[in-house]
Amino acid sequence: MAILNPDCLCVLFKNFSEEQYGCNLLYTCTLVNRLWENLATPYLYEDPWKYWLYQTKDEEVAKQLIDTYMLCYKYYEIKSRITANGSSREEEEGDDDENHENPSKRIDIRDYTDEIDNVELPLYNYVSFARNLHVPTLYQSVKSWYISYHPDYDEDNIQPIYDWFLRIFELFVKEANIKNCTFADSIDDDSYPVTSDHLYQLVNHGNRVNLRYLNLGFFQCDSDALLKITERCNNLLTFKIPAQNCSDDALAEFIRSQKRLTKLKIRNAKNIDLTLEALGTQSESLVKLRILNSSLESCQKPFNGIASCSKLRSIYMRHINWPVDISISTLLMPIAKRCEFHNVDFSHTYLPADVLVEIAKKSSTTLRKVHLIGIENQIDHDKFNLSTGIKALADHCKSIVHFERDIIPKEIVSMIFFIDTIGKSLVRLEIESELMKECDASRLIISISQCSKLEILNIGFFEFSQVAFEKLILGCNSLTVLSICNSNSVNDNILKIIQEKRNKNLKTLYVFACDQVTEDAVEQLHAKTDMEVCL
Repeated sequence: MAILNPDCLCVLFKNFSEEQYGCNLLYTCTLVNRLWENLATPYLYEDPWKYWLYQTKDEEVAKQLIDTYMLCYKYYEIKSRITANGSSREEEEGDDDENHENPSKRIDIRDYTDEIDNVELPLYNYVSFARNLHVPTLYQSVKSWYISYHPDYDEDNIQPIYDWFLRIFELFVKEANIKNCTFADSIDDDSYPVTSDHLYQLVNHGNRVNLRYLNLGFFQCDSDALLKITERCNNLLTFKIPAQNCSDDALAEFIRSQKRLTKLKIRNAKNIDLTLEALGTQSESLVKLRILNSSLESCQKPFNGIASCSKLRSIYMRHINWPVDISISTLLMPIAKRCEFHNVDFSHTYLPADVLVEIAKKSSTTLRKVHLIGIENQIDHDKFNLSTGIKALADHCKSIVHFERDIIPKEIVSMIFFIDTIGKSLVRLEIESELMKECDASRLIISISQCSKLEILNIGFFEFSQVAFEKLILGCNSLTVLSICNSNSVNDNILKIIQEKRNKNLKTLYVFACDQVTEDAVEQLHAKTDMEVCL
């Protein structure tokens, strides 16, 4: 491999950087020779935060990472002093890249001999390699680093930690070519110290920042903050925002400012009529749309803005509150009739059956994943009956691999037809439903037994005969995960069938809240198989 040319090596190192644990390979590559070191090091530090995130948030990894960036911080301090006092070797030789050195160039200590004394300098400008800035990880890493050197620090005084975090953050803003930024985690954290001023600083004062991906997590972004970044932050491909504090006008203006948005996630929104209409400005680029936990009660017009997005392939509308004075079908039908989907998810959202029928017809050759978990107060009533939609999926969509629905008894016949028609393509089937606990689903279980490619099956609360279940175990020979929780039909005999008849692919069994199962039967299953049994 040592004779590979630099272009081939870069392809190799790029592939390593995209692997979850590729850092070990990349680090080894930096030790081969100077050429490999120069080429591999930028990839090693392109997304440094994943080494902490993927390695169970190892405190030592965080410390080493910030130790490295502290060397860079000291280097920039010295460099700034030299610049203030006169020209450096670089300036004498000329630097036509907006005063930014070549990131892959090793730092020449000769430039700083008179300044460094005993200060250790980094081998490379590691900060400039970063393309991804994960701000929560940066903060947590700085916190871990600070505590490692100050084990007796006062937990009530986070100011020293915050000060060091801010110094390193500002260093990334000034020197890194940031393309992707996760500004906050997708969890509420009152102690997280980042403010809208930091967002403004990143977008408007970053010398080399040109964001393509911006995830605001649960950061409380208000209208003023969004408007302040609208002019400079207009090249996004992916944008994720919690919109509870943001006005419809501000969010709509931000959407319209984008040149080619491909993925959009909006959560906790209220009254976003203008925003939904503004999505029409992204009609040539938008591929994935997620609207979560939002109120659309003010909407009075069909969603033509969304429907105009001809490339839209994935739509999530979870936990949506609809208006009461207009037909939901009227709002959704333009989307169903004009967009060809790969993935639809209306979990915990009321979906009319006629809309599902039209989705099945329009997306007949493309639809692969369907998620239709009902609303919280769903009952076995015609209002919630999706039988005609499920039958339409069977009639038109032959490539569905994942189907999720807490089915109601009224849908059993259509589900049997669905499974009998397209079951051979299914890889994942999740139809757990508390409403099925008093209903014999043996016939449906027998149909599922024909799903030879099925790998994951959830039939919690279902009642069935032992004969039907044995056919299921024998027929679904690709099954790896089986969930049969909360079922009165699950007893020691069922576990014995699993023990004796299962295919060796089956590795995980969930049997929570199955009162007919004894500890002896579970111990026997553990002893006779290598399965993980979750009680």
